Amino acid sequence: MDQLIHDISRLITTDPDVFNEEKKRIDLSSSISDVLQQGYVNVWREEGTTIDFWGGTSQGSRGVYYWPGDEDETRLPLGKCLVANNKVHAVHLLGFDDEFILKKLNYYSDTKKSERSQDSKRALINKYVTGNARHGILDVFDFPMAEAARHAGYDTIILLKEPGNRARNTEIVDIRNVKAKSIEDIQISYAV
Repeated sequence: MDQLIHDISRLITTDPDVFNEEKKRIDLSSSISDVLQQGYVNVWREEGTTIDFWGGTSQGSRGVYYWPGDEDETRLPLGKCLVANNKVHAVHLLGFDDEFILKKLNYYSDTKKSERSQDSKRALINKYVTGNARHGILDVFDFPMAEAARHAGYDTIILLKEPGNRARNTEIVDIRNVKAKSIEDIQISYAV
């Protein structure tokens, strides 16, 4: 009975070490040029991690999220691929303005007026762009990132240092089924 309870708890836990035991964590950072040159990446995903992941499809699709796999996993052709450290870096590379990014990061509600400055704004964005920030709200960038990347002609996005994900840092997003929108339209429709 104790063994059964232990086995069941392993299935429902969010402990990163349990997931790392079951699926080897693969970091693409050091081999990203090779991956891009070969034109595909081996990937896997958990059931439920689909384009309708949050059920909120009235916004559209945020893409299909995968994690890097080994040679026994599914091969995903990359097509034109945007490579970024994380979602904030991706929207920065795509050309979103700093104010949009700051609002999505809750800068104005989380930072006292007396502490706000151009330097503090730039420092916050730079922490994310370099991949040195860990924050739990980056999913607010899913739809804008996917739609703008699709509008720019990308097929996939590789996020090398995305925080969270049960200690899996690298995410691969297939955005071929995402409806493309211009950055201008997105910044209007996703205004906070």
